[in-house]
Amino acid sequence: NVRGLNTPARRAYTRRLINQLNCSVLCLQETKLAVVSPTLRLDIAGPRLSGCADRLTAGTRGGIMILWDPDHFHDTVLDVGEFSLTIQLAPCTGEAPWCITSVYGPNDDPSRLRFLQELRRIRTLFALPWLAVGDFNLIVTAEDKSSTNLNRKMMRHF
Repeated sequence: NVRGLNTPARRAYTRRLINQLNCSVLCLQETKLAVVSPTLRLDIAGPRLSGCADRLTAGTRGGIMILWDPDHFHDTVLDVGEFSLTIQLAPCTGEAPWCITSVYGPNDDPSRLRFLQELRRIRTLFALPWLAVGDFNLIVTAEDKSSTNLNRKMMRHF
């Protein structure tokens, strides 16, 4: 969760981290970007992660971006949801393709129920290995929370 990529300092920090980790796939949540130009994408990720799919934000919250190295993966965008972005990545080595869903989950219960329904719908879109990552804004067990303020009903839904 990058909490916004609207400042040059935050983009520079993200780019340094990408270079340090030498990752070939990167999922960013809460980009807070309404537009991603090629120049802005280059400023965020550098030249190596030039593959890009995004779910832009319509306001001041949200936004998801998946970046990848096209020397390692071919891509297909499968689904852009209200809270998620799903792509298929096929390794250039010829190995089996797989899917990744990057999520930025909402904070209110009615939206959380729509978010969980969206994840159920995405799960039925393909028969490939699937990885769901991101900021779910939900917990599974009480140990996942630092306070005793628990929403057990939402935990059961998740």
